[in-house]
Amino acid sequence: MAPWPDQWAFLSSIARMTPDAVVSLAETLRPVDTGPALSLADLAAAGGPPPPAVVRARLGSELSIESAGLPPAVIAGLKHLGSIANPEFYEKQRMRFST
Repeated sequence: MAPWPDQWAFLSSIARMTPDAVVSLAETLRPVDTGPALSLADLAAAGGPPPPAVVRARLGSELSIESAGLPPAVIAGLKHLGSIANPEFYEKQRMRFST
């Protein structure tokens, strides 16, 4: 856990991965559990306006989803699906510690 003496020199010495190498590495990793157990179909069946057939999104340095025209339940569901649960954060928040 000791820091590198010159972190910038260390980072510049690391070779960039090709997109194929990133895909192959991602296939070897275990899945990450995210979001609630509900799906968007479950949210739509719960009542309210149905979600549109197409949800437009752009993938860049982040995933941007166009929320115009989406029902609030679908927006909330997408936010939950995109989050990773952190029990330690919730415990500290519950105890009113600094997060």
